[in-house]
Amino acid sequence: MKPRHPRVELPADWPSKGSPVEVAMNEDGLVGSRYSGSVVKIDGDRALVAFDEMFEDEAGTKRLKEWTPLKSCRPPPPPTPSDFFR
Repeated sequence: MKPRHPRVELPADWPSKGSPVEVAMNEDGLVGSRYSGSVVKIDGDRALVAFDEMFEDEAGTKRLKEWTPLKSCRPPPPPTPSDFFR
């Protein structure tokens, strides 16, 4: 059986500092969800990710940064085509 979507080859340097990522969450209450962010730093097989919509403070001024395994990261999906809803 062929895969429904062809596998996309990533650049050899992905992810690198500044790369956009989606992170699969494995914490209670978040299992199965993914959150977008960007890579701040790489250290071996983990990345420090600054999340786009998760914050350290209630005012939403300081983005949450967490170390996450690289195996939990993937590139964000491509944008929706402009003619998608026609």
